Amino acid sequence: MVKGKFVRIVVLFITVYVAWVGTSAYLAHATNFAWATRDQKISRIQEIEEIAGLIVGGSNAVYSLSAERMSTLTSEPWFNASIINEGFTFENNLLFLDDIVNSIDATKVKTVILSSIRLVKSKKAVGMISRRGYGFDGGKLPPVWLPYDSIFGFINSEHNRIFPSFISRNGDLLHDEAEVCTTAGRPGNLQWATNDQIVSFIDSWLPAIHSRFPNAEVVITIPSRYLSNEPDPLKEEAYVNRLETHITTWIANHKEAANLSVSVTPEPNYFVDSILCNNSNHFNAFGRQLRTNALYAAMVNK
Repeated sequence: MVKGKFVRIVVLFITVYVAWVGTSAYLAHATNFAWATRDQKISRIQEIEEIAGLIVGGSNAVYSLSAERMSTLTSEPWFNASIINEGFTFENNLLFLDDIVNSIDATKVKTVILSSIRLVKSKKAVGMISRRGYGFDGGKLPPVWLPYDSIFGFINSEHNRIFPSFISRNGDLLHDEAEVCTTAGRPGNLQWATNDQIVSFIDSWLPAIHSRFPNAEVVITIPSRYLSNEPDPLKEEAYVNRLETHITTWIANHKEAANLSVSVTPEPNYFVDSILCNNSNHFNAFGRQLRTNALYAAMVNK
């Protein structure tokens, strides 16, 4: 009798534990902005049959570029496939891109816009490529047999709000639904990437894009930001030339990329905080419209 009761208690404990492991994984995704962004974008792109243009990169593109607006401007279907912090690790970024490729006919993608703050805020590049074993939220992934958090830890957490649907059909962020914007935001500072950082950026991104979207032209944009002063145009021109030289060298050294077309498009910066969502790289819906329009104009006039 006692033995049978003990077995039932053990079975009940194991059942509850396994259930919590699964539940905690769901909650870790549903209550975290980065995870929820990734999950909802994968869900949205599975609803679309054909994509002509993609936006990839980090959170500056999540907040501040609009695939819906690009669709209107080009009369072709676009999707915003950028994710927070570029997935935190490039390993995660590649997994996400593979999910995108598996959901569409990647050979029909004609243009990929790559927007990364790593080009203008060089400290963002540190550790990006070498990290392993982290989730899209930047946290260490637990072994499969352990929960993301304890039940009591989750209950006592200040960040246990389950995010609603906040990604549009085009993959754009719905700022109001996500409730991520604040009035906080100070001007940023430009930190041009070093040659080594540019090489690392190109070595990671160009093969990732070209191998998955073989017919796509790549537009590398130098993202606009909220700044206090206009950048020195001569220094910016020199930086663009340096970036283009590294790209040309990379293509010349990779025969498989001989047909790859890559252009560099600097964007205009902004000097009013009314465009901000929560920092100098993240724009609100109004700022996103301005930036997307300006980027498209720069691409057309290139």
